[in-house]
Parts: sequence; structure tokens; C-alpha cells
Amino acid sequence: GANPDFSNPKPTHIMRKSSIKINRQVTGDHWVLFNTQQTGFYRVNYDDYTWDLIIQALRGPDRTKIHEYNKAQIVNDVFQ
Repeated sequence: GANPDFSNPKPTHIMRKSSIKINRQVTGDHWVLFNTQQTGFYRVNYDDYTWDLIIQALRGPDRTKIHEYNKAQIVNDVFQ
């Protein structure tokens, strides 16, 4: 969440399995969102710590930095 860039939804990684886990150390203490602008047809489930960071971002001034499609995706992912 330090410098989010939602302007380019082009994939940077391809999932080769139906499920993958990413180590939390990769993202540090910042929120991170996958499936930028909801370009893929899959669900994203974050660990509790990351969910908390995302919630804090949505409640604070960072909410304006998160693309509207990703906000919709977050709601959709939470209820699935």
C-alpha cells in the first residue's frame, strides 16, 4: 500500500496451480492487493494480518488510492 499503482492491470505473475500461498514477508507492513482491477476470474483470500491492513486502508485516507474495481472485488471475496 505504500505506492499502489492500479493504472496497469497487466499480469505480472501467472498462477500455474489452482491455489498458491505467498509468504507475508514479501509485502512487509503494507497492504497488498492481488487481481488488480479484477482482471482475473478467481478469488483472493488474504491472511488475517493482511485483511486487517486492507480494512485499515479502506477506513483511512488510503481508501482513495484503491481502485473502485478492487473495492468491489474485496467485498465479493469477503462474502465467498
